[in-house]
Amino acid sequence: MPENQTKPVYSRMNYFSRFIHLPNKPAEVGYMVLADGLETFDNQEDFEEYLLANAEKVLALTTPQLDHFEWLGERPLGDFISKMPRIQVQNRTKRYGALAMDLFRRNPIMAPFLIILVVGTLFLFTKPSDELSFYAIFALIFGFSYLNPRIQRFATLVTRSNKGRKRLMAYNHFQIWMSLVKIKYHYVLPGILVGIFVLQYLYGFEESIVEFGLNKPYVFSQNEYWRWITGTFLHGGIIHIYFNAMALIALSGLFLRFASWRWFLATYFLSALGGSIASQYLLPEGISVGASGAILGIFGFVFSLSLRHSSLFPMSFTIRSAINVAFVALYGLVGAAFIDNAGHAGGFIVGGLIGLLPSRESVVNHINQLSYSILDQQREMSQHRDGDNRAIST
Repeated sequence: MPENQTKPVYSRMNYFSRFIHLPNKPAEVGYMVLADGLETFDNQEDFEEYLLANAEKVLALTTPQLDHFEWLGERPLGDFISKMPRIQVQNRTKRYGALAMDLFRRNPIMAPFLIILVVGTLFLFTKPSDELSFYAIFALIFGFSYLNPRIQRFATLVTRSNKGRKRLMAYNHFQIWMSLVKIKYHYVLPGILVGIFVLQYLYGFEESIVEFGLNKPYVFSQNEYWRWITGTFLHGGIIHIYFNAMALIALSGLFLRFASWRWFLATYFLSALGGSIASQYLLPEGISVGASGAILGIFGFVFSLSLRHSSLFPMSFTIRSAINVAFVALYGLVGAAFIDNAGHAGGFIVGGLIGLLPSRESVVNHINQLSYSILDQQREMSQHRDGDNRAIST
């Protein structure tokens, strides 16, 4: 690097923003929102209805009063929603209450999900049977998964502090970047797990678990160390395989946005092995099956990577990852009677340690390589849009 050039420093707030360019505002457009794509509206009511329904997706917007696009973060999004009768009140607390009620009105199923979340949580503290605990935890995860993005939507609408808005803007840029980057083949491994689950039923479900699962007494007595790996490809039931397959799809797609397939495969198999060994030594009796240790290793890698290279990731991503770690830990605590916490913890720790290894340069290069396709795509869309505008004007 020449002496007169300095090494670029990427802000925690705007690293992913550099790959997302705002278009110029077309002269004939009044209301326009940039979210997953560009949405135009003929009147303010439709514009505000869209903002209320899609607040967490909005990246930037423009109105007839503006001659440019305004990034989310310049003002609270709720400030653009001012004339709807339900929300047009001067008192800030009442207006926020009106916004919250409007979200419930648009998502009437939110109320039952909230009840499920509260009842499931209270039920777990009554120390029910193992089977009832399993269904209570299932309800808890189901309720949390539905409510979490709606809570984020409300926060996006009402956040007024400058720091909070910048943090939301950074996270929105990150989410938009995530949606623009296309990842291939992250369904392969979950598909293999589902295929093996089908083979379990064809072979004999219980027989397959006994013969190929992590039957811990056999590992040392029969020298069957291969069970540390084969057990991670089997599952104990339809709900078990469903949650693991869905989690693996989501987390592998996340992982591959920041690291290569080589890192992914190494992390997956080493975490699976680490989880099995931890389970073997800390819970030496019984049989364990499931890919949870490997999946938590994938999560541990991403979480550790975001901590080590924190300037590359928006702070909200790291905070939300930490919340998810705490939720998984709580899930394991209340379901300790039927959850292999040793395997989960072992896989997570191994993945977290591997996540400390990639250099900043390798992560940046991987992100940039994926992002160049976004820039090319945006240039093509911009050229196409400019060509259409010239054709209309002539």
